[in-house]
Amino acid sequence: MEQYFRAARIPDSKRVSITNMYLQGDAKLWCSTRMEDDANAGQPTIKTWEVLKKELKDQFLPCNTTWVARESLKKLKHMGTVRDYVKEFSSLLLNIKNMSEEDKLFNFLSGLQPWAQLELRMQEFKGLLYVKAFFNGKEVKAMVDSGATNNFVAHREVERLDLEIFQSTTKLKAMNSKVKSIQGAATIKLKAGTWESECNLMVVPLDDFDLILGIEFLSAAKAMLAPHLRGMMICDEGSPCFFEEISVNQSKVKGVELQLAKQFKYGMKRGNEAYVTALIEIKPDQAVEVPDYLAEVLGEFAHMMPPEFPKELPPRRAIDHKIELEPEPRPSAKAPYRMGPAKLANLPRQLDELLDAGLIQPSKAPYGAPVLF
Repeated sequence: MEQYFRAARIPDSKRVSITNMYLQGDAKLWCSTRMEDDANAGQPTIKTWEVLKKELKDQFLPCNTTWVARESLKKLKHMGTVRDYVKEFSSLLLNIKNMSEEDKLFNFLSGLQPWAQLELRMQEFKGLLYVKAFFNGKEVKAMVDSGATNNFVAHREVERLDLEIFQSTTKLKAMNSKVKSIQGAATIKLKAGTWESECNLMVVPLDDFDLILGIEFLSAAKAMLAPHLRGMMICDEGSPCFFEEISVNQSKVKGVELQLAKQFKYGMKRGNEAYVTALIEIKPDQAVEVPDYLAEVLGEFAHMMPPEFPKELPPRRAIDHKIELEPEPRPSAKAPYRMGPAKLANLPRQLDELLDAGLIQPSKAPYGAPVLF
């Protein structure tokens, strides 16, 4: 109501009468009874908005609202879905004004079911950190991944690091890929900060980093990731130390490292330097400046990027492509996908262009495929 009064610029003298129009249920019954009792008793009626607001709070809002909300929050348990639990938890917090963020987190975790608590606590330890380590005295750029089970080294680094590879029957299963056998295993002397010890490695193909240090390394070195300190702490009693992470943007000379969207967003918040590129359409009468090294690449492969496609089929090869069918096959019947208005209007134009160029021809085959879209 106060927001409405401010937006509509309602004067204080009219706020009480307007509020009475919007009251419902017990509030409306209380207001009408209160006005009638004041008139019969000869007492002054409620004429200002501040007085009416105070009377409404005293009548309908308990004085111990915060205490009741804290008691309810203490008894709140995660029984249904997580969404319902979060909704009820957030509703109770609206009546508690002075609870610290640490207490909110403690109460939220305490009410969750054990499996949900375990999942959240496990996520707290998952993360990536990029550091420089030394193998046999040679510097290697490593990614510390608390989600990896073992330690891995790129196959391209075997010769540079003088690794003695021995055969292994271990197989590796990465995300979104099939189970594959590793290319070998090795044991090498690893130095991270002041900590130094032997380390077991699996030789696998890696794209961006030379080395991945996983749970095996973290357990041996008693290491702990500290993203808020931008580094990693090694708590081994023999040589405890802390060393800083390196920027993920420190790419190799002849390569570009790929980043996840979350990593890019986190880097932007930390103020890391970033570049955004986009594909643009270059029209024939439009000139665009490009760097010298890019101009050389475009010139070298100009034959692969003609301004327009050829109007004729490529020369006939010695072997023509064909699809081998079983004898007397039964064509499958399936409705094609519906096309949007823009694609449907563009389809006849493309068909006419391809027919005129002789690249396609009408077909009476019982099979069809949406090859254009």
